[in-house]
Amino acid sequence: MLRQVTREEAAARTWLARARTEREAAAFFARLSTRLDALDAHDALVELAARASADEARHATLCVELAAKLGVATEDPAPVAPRELTTGVPDSWRALAECAALSCVTESLSTVALTAMRERAERGDVRRVLHEVLRDEIDHARLGWAYVSSVQDADAKAWLGRQLPAIVDGAVTDELFSSDEEDPRMRELEGLGCLARASRREVFVAALRDVIAPGFDACGVSTEALRAGYAWL
Repeated sequence: MLRQVTREEAAARTWLARARTEREAAAFFARLSTRLDALDAHDALVELAARASADEARHATLCVELAAKLGVATEDPAPVAPRELTTGVPDSWRALAECAALSCVTESLSTVALTAMRERAERGDVRRVLHEVLRDEIDHARLGWAYVSSVQDADAKAWLGRQLPAIVDGAVTDELFSSDEEDPRMRELEGLGCLARASRREVFVAALRDVIAPGFDACGVSTEALRAGYAWL
């Protein structure tokens, strides 16, 4: 007879998936730092991107260590090669899109999600990891907003505005808005650094409506296409 997976083990698997995502983010930020440097971006932004890469690698280790405490031990995931988010455009536009996708969208979403997870955390070790990651993700989001705001190329910003629906779509999974029945145990995992689908949907809506769309508006990037694609905004 198969042993039933415990609540802690189920949460640990989510943390291990998160570790792989953090490793990928580390690779993205490392490449972004190199690209910003080649574009003669402000030294502070280049350094912020490099520091973000180191932060994400540390986050991956924290996720693996927490998963072990929850009952599933494994090795830290290996570094990965970052995929290209855009092709066929100037390097300056590519860097702009990466800042928007990595920092403005993904890290802003992460900040809102981690805040919700931390509020629900029932264990000190879970809360400590969430707090440390959240503290860093706030800075990572600021990097993107600072860079997008600094860009003076009107054509680049107009192009970015047209890319926003695809960028946001890339930050969420089809499962988030699925009508399929979710495992009812997901609600039981919310105290261990996980969010059930309904909670994640609330986070996505709040972040997009209250942070991401207004942020791009403030940076001079049109959100017309984004708002058309997400009419509830």
